[in-house]
Amino acid sequence: MGGIRPAKARAPWVGSDVGENNTASNVGGGCGIFKQKVGVDLQFKSLDDGYGIDIGCGTDLVTVSVGIDVVPLVDAATIVVDASLGQVFEITLGGNRVMGNPSNAVDGRKIIFRVYQDGTGGRTLSWDTNYRFSTDLPQPTLSTAIGALDYFGFMYNGTASKWDYLAEVKGF
Repeated sequence: MGGIRPAKARAPWVGSDVGENNTASNVGGGCGIFKQKVGVDLQFKSLDDGYGIDIGCGTDLVTVSVGIDVVPLVDAATIVVDASLGQVFEITLGGNRVMGNPSNAVDGRKIIFRVYQDGTGGRTLSWDTNYRFSTDLPQPTLSTAIGALDYFGFMYNGTASKWDYLAEVKGF
């Protein structure tokens, strides 16, 4: 399985050449990681968001969490998915299963499922209530061959509280 990708650091950002005495008012909006104070200027570093990196800002706290490249899911009648753990999830079906509603959904989050048939093949997968399918891309059926691999991609729509089905590639 994959490992943890390092965060990509951007160059230090300084609000201006002439700072304001001991304030960070020249930083602008958004999140920053405090680097150092030089004279009266505060310098900030930032992190690229992406590659499984989530940056959250609280009043006095910046939280950075790094997801794993591929998250193995545990085979069960209803498969448990935690969207905060990564963006690519992998499962080998040991029977007919339901892909459970992902917890920790965030508007705009994209997830991909890599779904394998086991050594028996012919397994089915249904999707829990928070997955939404369209007329152009209806609920998929799996490839049935032994060991077959299918990919399914979703994006979370926070307004609708649904995981919208956006892509499939089947039959590997």
